[in-house]
Amino acid sequence: MTTSLLAEKPASWTEEFGRGWNDFWFRPCDPTLVSLLRIGVGFVAMLHLASYLGDLVRWYGADGLLPVETVDSLLGGGSTFHPTYLSFIGSGTTLWIFHAVGLVAAISLTLGLFSRTSAAITAIATLAIANRAPMISGQVEPVLIFMLLYLCIAPTGAKFALDTFLRPMFREYPLVIFAHKDEPSVFANLSLRLMQVHFAAFYLMMALAKTYGDAWWDGAAAWHLLAQTHSRPVDFSSLRDNEFLLNAWTHFIAWTQLLFPFLV
Repeated sequence: MTTSLLAEKPASWTEEFGRGWNDFWFRPCDPTLVSLLRIGVGFVAMLHLASYLGDLVRWYGADGLLPVETVDSLLGGGSTFHPTYLSFIGSGTTLWIFHAVGLVAAISLTLGLFSRTSAAITAIATLAIANRAPMISGQVEPVLIFMLLYLCIAPTGAKFALDTFLRPMFREYPLVIFAHKDEPSVFANLSLRLMQVHFAAFYLMMALAKTYGDAWWDGAAAWHLLAQTHSRPVDFSSLRDNEFLLNAWTHFIAWTQLLFPFLV
């Protein structure tokens, strides 16, 4: 009788919350998605690091356009809060060696060779580039860096990777960092959830930042972006007379970013 009553007792809200929390963060999932993300993120990181090959010494060399002292003065002494090993490299040869290591790591990550180690080295190299001269960094670096960091904990070499050929060689050494198993993993789910939460927060911050500008309230922001001539990839200036479309476009962007954290 007592056992029957206990079995029929509904779970409290704390128990329901705990179950939902554990299911959200720690439910094992298939590593296919994180393996595909490894390819995409690694490829973007490779292109990003390769884009600096033509001007690496010009920007970051001791006698380049942005020496450490100049960056420090531009940031008002704030460069000390952006640690990077590039601040201690003055030789062009050493600079090339460190950058080459990061580029090789990005290529290895894309191919799935020593995936976790490659993701960590690529993240460090990308963060070093961004912290060395924040004034020439764009919006891709923050997203790319946190994606790389979260891929470090995921079994991204479980599928579509050269690590799959190495797995039989290290079957007796399960702690080897690149011997990922093709099976549901808690770390695969944890990595995806961290990306999901981080993206939601990222979009929310962009949406909240837009609320400070009048152009996003009156619908003129889209036109301001399209009308500038310095960096627009496509000329949409022909839309200048279509006020309804421009206003709708502006509010669609703002509301999409504002609702994204809640809809995902």
